[in-house]
Amino acid sequence: RGLPLADALTSGPVAAINASPVILADNVLTSTQQSVLKKKTTYEVIQVGGTVSKTAVQNLKELLSRT
Repeated sequence: RGLPLADALTSGPVAAINASPVILADNVLTSTQQSVLKKKTTYEVIQVGGTVSKTAVQNLKELLSRT
């Protein structure tokens, strides 16, 4: 039995419609992801799939916050 994943057929079109990247993460963002993303900003983070780590999503929102 495998882990449930957000399918590329779902997340790809959402990213395309919003002209945004898809960020793949485990329970936490890697140091490389954090280094790259802290230079970026956004008003919105769209989570695709219900199995995404809450910690990773919160960390992403903190890194990308415009405030």
